[in-house]
Amino acid sequence: MNTASTLAPLLFNLYGSCTRTECWTQALDLLCDELGAKAAAVYCVSFDDQRAVPYWMSYNSRFDSDSYQAAIADDHNPRLEARRLRQRSGTDGLGSDDTLFSPSEYSARAQLQRRFADIGLGRFIGAIAPLDTDRYFTVALFREPEDPHEYSEAQRQMLSALLPHFVQATQLSETMTQGRFAATLVDGHLERWPCALVLCDTQGQVQWLNRQAKTLLYRGAGLQVRNGELRAGLPDTQKRLAEACQEALQRDSATYLALETLQGRLQLALQPVTPAHESSASYLLISIATEDQTGLVPPDALRALFDLTEAEAQLASALVAGMTVEQYAQKRGVTVGTARYQLNQVLVKSGARRQADLVRRVLNSAAAHLAVLGQHMEPDA
Repeated sequence: MNTASTLAPLLFNLYGSCTRTECWTQALDLLCDELGAKAAAVYCVSFDDQRAVPYWMSYNSRFDSDSYQAAIADDHNPRLEARRLRQRSGTDGLGSDDTLFSPSEYSARAQLQRRFADIGLGRFIGAIAPLDTDRYFTVALFREPEDPHEYSEAQRQMLSALLPHFVQATQLSETMTQGRFAATLVDGHLERWPCALVLCDTQGQVQWLNRQAKTLLYRGAGLQVRNGELRAGLPDTQKRLAEACQEALQRDSATYLALETLQGRLQLALQPVTPAHESSASYLLISIATEDQTGLVPPDALRALFDLTEAEAQLASALVAGMTVEQYAQKRGVTVGTARYQLNQVLVKSGARRQADLVRRVLNSAAAHLAVLGQHMEPDA
């Protein structure tokens, strides 16, 4: 039997696949070396009524997936029939053609083996284990076609012992992939957020900031990042910022702060971020808005949500962005009377009683919550 030290490279690459997918190929190459196989394929599958349906797969460097799909394909591979795999999953998880096929299926078994031999794949052994209640991990290994030897009991035991490691590595890979996808999705959305966002730890060290924050802070708008820490330019404003951060963390609720700076007035909302685990560090999400920041409500969204015409949606968007009716009329090249008529139509369709109520309704709508940068109208444009 091989010792744990001889399997170390295999396990190193197997668990390395959690962050580097190319490690799957290397791990399967090493598995083939250990078990005297030529090629290996791993699948994650779910079952429909008749078949195991792969939703993820990987191969070693000598498995020709193109030839396999052309000559056999998963849909026409009897080894992937649900009844066969379910039977093996209820035992030790190991399977060969002797256990997957009944004696009455000798002809179908022999035909399948010939088709595999035609693409350079010989004697087969496989294993299956559950990933959760309705998903399974499977591995298939193949010797050279001319190799007549059965897999030894020691090799079967090794595959059985390694199977839990393959399952655990697959589960870890899925978890990390989902986490990276979620993080990328959230980062992408927060990058488009209309206000500056800064994530700090309890010591004020900046852990992350979005594009709006980089633009605001690095142009010297009264707040800067110095030595990795969010700091105000004046001693008095720095004191107030530090106190507000501590207050928000101690109260575990949002705190609001207005700072007068040499570049103008900044409005801050400081929201503690609750850690997922008690042992995790706490963070503070700080949103920063300038008083000249315009509303970011795209006309397309207003047209869909309030059943407005294009002209009415443009007017509503401009009013939320800070324009007056007169400014809008001048910019669009229409009379003030026309703009006021459009405003009346917008009020009727939105159910607002007056212009201030319209702005409130728009800012509370889904259009404002998911506004996209670049799709708004600057009031002074």
